Amino acid sequence: MSLSEKQLIAIEKLVMGCNHQEAANAAGVARSTIYRWCDHEEFQEALKRAKERILKGHSQAIDSYKQALLEAVKHSSDCINVLLEIAKNPDTRTSDRLKAVEMLLQQPQKLMGLLAENAVFPEERLAQEQEERIRKQQLEAMLIASPFLAKNR
Repeated sequence: MSLSEKQLIAIEKLVMGCNHQEAANAAGVARSTIYRWCDHEEFQEALKRAKERILKGHSQAIDSYKQALLEAVKHSSDCINVLLEIAKNPDTRTSDRLKAVEMLLQQPQKLMGLLAENAVFPEERLAQEQEERIRKQQLEAMLIASPFLAKNR
């Protein structure tokens, strides 16, 4: 026995998170019919396969998103280096240098907020922590030596 069009509509609605009444309304049947169909093995298997397809699709989308974030993190050091150059360049306007410093100081929190804890590989995490410590020390030294701050002391 193959599934009817109404059963396929009900499965689609149930997989999308609709309750039995909503699925029944969409399929044009009584709610009791949906419950009866749920007792049939063929309907159960079709519903299970549909749920698995949805979960697989979500899982693939999440994996793609995580991969994109990891790629962005790998290239973020280039962006940070540009900001460091702007912040260190004495010929750059003071307001631009301060904005670059502000962006640099916010960078680790933003990155960690974007990435789940387990999305960063352990060996990369150690390297990042080392780089962050060095950057922080460089920024603190630069701020201390800043002519703008020296005038206001």
